[in-house]
Amino acid sequence: NTTGLLKTNILITTGNVNVTGSRFFSNSFINFTNNTAFNETLYVVNGQVGIGTTAPGELLHISASATPRIRTEWTTTSSFGQIDFFESSTKIGGIQGIGSAFATTNRQNNIEMVASSTTGSITFITNVNVEKMRITSAGNVGIGTTSPATTLDVKGKANFTGNFSVMNASN
Repeated sequence: NTTGLLKTNILITTGNVNVTGSRFFSNSFINFTNNTAFNETLYVVNGQVGIGTTAPGELLHISASATPRIRTEWTTTSSFGQIDFFESSTKIGGIQGIGSAFATTNRQNNIEMVASSTTGSITFITNVNVEKMRITSAGNVGIGTTSPATTLDVKGKANFTGNFSVMNASN
């Protein structure tokens, strides 16, 4: 047990470390390694967490030479996994994977993007900050427009190959 300001490197080759209470690390890092190769696997540097990197550039920075992946897993088919986005304490939206027995049949095994606000939209942006497509909270889809006025609102040219049907021209 150590109290006060910790100013040394500690190497523990076996066993566990339990830290309770508050600890302060300034201009330093905490390095968690595996016990066999002593390669860094998780770094905490100035409040930023690096997995696979010793110099995290964001709050969470994951780096790998192969395909880095993030996994959420649920153990019941009637559940789902979710990543939520908040502004302060207000949920803005999220991405969720729906289980094979969750909700209604048309939602099962889906990946869903959710805008939580009644006025929020889901947008698709390319080329840094150029919006290309939007789905509004009313369900309107706009391509080439940020304010679609109908179910499908396309600004610009469209190309159709194959059959094209208009079911009700008055709407």
